[in-house]
Amino acid sequence: MEAVDMERRLLVIVFVLICLCVNRTWSVHENENVISFQSYAVSAADAVNSISSRVSLERSKRDVSDVQAKCSKQEEDFLSSLKTNTHLANKFIFANKTHFNLAMAWASDKDKGTLIVVTTEIVLMMFAMSNIWRSTDYGRTWTNIDDLVKKAVIRQDHGLQRNPHEASWVYMLTHKATVHITEDGGESFSAKQVTKDGTTVSEPLIFHTDNRPNLILAIASNRDLFATNKNFKYIRLITEKVWQAKWGNEEMKEPDAIFALVGTGIRHTFMSNKVTTYTLTKFADIDATSKEVLHKNVIAFGIQGAFIYASVYMDANPTQNSKKVMMVSTNAGRTWNEAQLPTLDGDRFYSVLDMSEHLVFMHVDNPGDTGSGTLYTSAKAGVVYSESLLHHLYPNFNSVTDFYKVESMRGVYLASQINEDKSIHTMITYNRGANWQPIIPPQGDCKDQSKACQLQIHNFFSISKGVRAKPPISTANAPGLVLVHAHAADALQTTLPNVYITTDGGYSWRKTLDGPHYYQITDSGGLLVAVSTNQSKPKHIKFSTDEGNCWHDYKFTDDDILITGLLTEPGGRSMTVSIWGYTNDQQRKWVVYVINFEDVITKKCTDMDYEIWRPHSEMRRHEKEGVEGCLLGLKQSFKKLKADSWCQNGYEHDVEKTEMSCHCTREDYECDYSFYRPPSTDDCIREPGFTGKDVDVCLRGHEEVIITEGYRKIPGDVCTGGVTFIGTKINMTAMCSVGSKTLVKEMEAPVQQADHSVVFGAIITVVVILIAAVSGYFLYKMYLLQKHKVVYRYSMLNQTEGDDYANELENALTQHTLYEDSDDEALPHGSAMQKGSANRTTTRTKSKVKSFHDDSDDDMLE
Repeated sequence: MEAVDMERRLLVIVFVLICLCVNRTWSVHENENVISFQSYAVSAADAVNSISSRVSLERSKRDVSDVQAKCSKQEEDFLSSLKTNTHLANKFIFANKTHFNLAMAWASDKDKGTLIVVTTEIVLMMFAMSNIWRSTDYGRTWTNIDDLVKKAVIRQDHGLQRNPHEASWVYMLTHKATVHITEDGGESFSAKQVTKDGTTVSEPLIFHTDNRPNLILAIASNRDLFATNKNFKYIRLITEKVWQAKWGNEEMKEPDAIFALVGTGIRHTFMSNKVTTYTLTKFADIDATSKEVLHKNVIAFGIQGAFIYASVYMDANPTQNSKKVMMVSTNAGRTWNEAQLPTLDGDRFYSVLDMSEHLVFMHVDNPGDTGSGTLYTSAKAGVVYSESLLHHLYPNFNSVTDFYKVESMRGVYLASQINEDKSIHTMITYNRGANWQPIIPPQGDCKDQSKACQLQIHNFFSISKGVRAKPPISTANAPGLVLVHAHAADALQTTLPNVYITTDGGYSWRKTLDGPHYYQITDSGGLLVAVSTNQSKPKHIKFSTDEGNCWHDYKFTDDDILITGLLTEPGGRSMTVSIWGYTNDQQRKWVVYVINFEDVITKKCTDMDYEIWRPHSEMRRHEKEGVEGCLLGLKQSFKKLKADSWCQNGYEHDVEKTEMSCHCTREDYECDYSFYRPPSTDDCIREPGFTGKDVDVCLRGHEEVIITEGYRKIPGDVCTGGVTFIGTKINMTAMCSVGSKTLVKEMEAPVQQADHSVVFGAIITVVVILIAAVSGYFLYKMYLLQKHKVVYRYSMLNQTEGDDYANELENALTQHTLYEDSDDEALPHGSAMQKGSANRTTTRTKSKVKSFHDDSDDDMLE
């Protein structure tokens, strides 16, 4: 058996090498319901090297005597509990038939501890193998359940899925038309043919956003759209040639409706200027009792709450150069308005980032492929927008963004901003984007006092560029608590980050662990756990019961295990955590360690362990009495654990809070459409060229009522009384119908009379010259793109290379010497910065501290 297994693995390795797609390190991909691990290391030694580091980990403990005393007391309690729980960690190794890919889903909730794991492997693209495992005790023991699905081979991509509304409903997608379904957490399965023979469900299932678990959509490999309202006990073909689909919802008052992009589309090719567009269609329900075309020439659409957004080309026969706009509907598609944003050329990207707090955050690229743009926030109707954050980082041809909503603090968001010198820094807003500011670092963390210094937080952009970090983490049932990877400097750096924590929603921060770690929030914030990623084979898990003031070590293994993840049940309520990895040998078997911290933290929290905490109290404490802590018209207070706690909240713990409304102040208003707030002032003033904007509104047929006072209440703000801004309202319907012709005439340039033959000949000559110039430039650019590859570059912290992004790209393309990061050895082996750097002349500097700046076109050139 071992010889066959080794031969199979060698075949996989040979095939991967031939395809030139070797991934020499592990990676982990997480979402709300399924966690996936991958181990593609050619050898165990390569995997070790891929995560090795010369930076040693130092235990973090504040040098304060009373804190040290509390930490020592906690340590005594922990060691005392260990005497009666010597086997705190339970280990399980998946036997023999394990594969390179592992996906795990929690198949239960309420701390029941049922998990399902699928391991898969594709060999030479000719056949695949998979195994299914089930545990009912958080992973301490496992049972192979291949027979329950008739030994079906489960897909590697999206093969394991869980219903977000019913944790015990799990779906196994196969390479055939059959889907295996369990409604009892894997105790039994039923097989359902969902699609037509010869096709598969090749994409993730589309679940309803409301709590309606029976409603599910499935797109087949031939683009047929199927729907069920009985968890696949009844299946209906909705329509063909579907490229995107979503359910309606209660908020739009059409929860049974299905929205889909339908049509063959015209794919853009190398020599074609045509674009792909579809028809946005609404079906009343899964029986398709009625069908309605909502919009044509749609590129993509999205739904959240009552909002439906559609990216639309306005030309009947659009090309790559056609203008596109964002259309919005708040009544299930019956009527549409154009979102009042800058005109979007064909090469300008825009994306809706969040619509969860009664307003819309939308990114719009700047012209010229800069890899950055403007972050806008909407008024309540989602039509009129105001600038929120300039130079917002969103790299071209990449879906990676650092925009992050803090789940534990109302109104708080994080984002990355790119400076004129192309360095990147972190910004925070405490009031839903009305104002953004840098993050004040902990005192004493700034090493270079000669430069501006803020706390710089790593997120997905840093991770995509090879920085060893984990995205920020927060949960709604742990008020004010956020864990991040960060460092104190004037810009994001490539040096290994440390773990920082805030317990007040982002107003104050402190370093809690040295070096990068896996981390999780458990027990509703009462327990934090972390495992170092500085060490290639960590053997210790760290935990804290007092919001990171004291950390305690527990050695969970003596084995050399390559760690791939630290997990806990979704929601952050359970105190049972699992550490996943694979063995450091030729077979590299998957292994899991399960630790239940209830065995050592046995005391239940009582009222004496809690204190009252008021969020946002720092934001306005210098104003008049009564407004401190008021955010968006609401003042809240929470009961949370005291900082020196040694007890457990328990799985059923719910956060107690009280709320009261506030009087309105200027803080409850933001600048309205066509107004802006200059730096260092609270006043909103009219933008230059306001008449032109009115004309633009008229020409687009928009009929929104515009408040001309310059202020509008922030969407979702519930303040009452106090300051009000009451200005004259202009009905744009009347204005456009009466005055638009006059306004348009003022914009038209005077036309001089000329001989038509001369004009025609001149036009022909200009057109020929332009075609020749454009063709030559295009061919030249394509030649450069083929000849060179722009390397993602780093600059010195104080280095400025000019403001012209296009010139920088052009210079990099035409020079034989390409600049890249000067300290590849300080980055993980095989990282994004190192790939493709061989056989290239480079210029190196001596500094080991680099700051991010965005090339913005490196993904396009790959």
